[in-house]
Amino acid sequence: MEQRTTQCPVASSPTWEHLETWLRSKMRAWLQDLLEAEVHELLGRRKSERRQAVDAAPGYRSGHGKPRRLTLCHGTVTVRRPRVRGLEQRFESRLLPLFARRTPEVNALLRIVPPWLGPGRL
Repeated sequence: MEQRTTQCPVASSPTWEHLETWLRSKMRAWLQDLLEAEVHELLGRRKSERRQAVDAAPGYRSGHGKPRRLTLCHGTVTVRRPRVRGLEQRFESRLLPLFARRTPEVNALLRIVPPWLGPGRL
């Protein structure tokens, strides 16, 4: 017996209804690639590559941290910061600082009001 499906083929390009989701996924993938490239630059080798010499740069990859939400001007994306072990200093990403959750542009747009002032007391 022949089975027929009624599903539409998946579109290879985004449609108007799914444009925001598609852009966020591309932005997340791009940021994740930038974070990986930053660790590659620091260690001098890609993921799962061995050190070439005994006196090569110290440090090794140790997986990824917990998923972090980063708010940008065009939405919020979730990325995972790569972890690096075996360094003398703590690895701090230039792209994604340790406790940053918003870009400086978003901080400038949001004016945070202390709760004791309330919305009408400014």
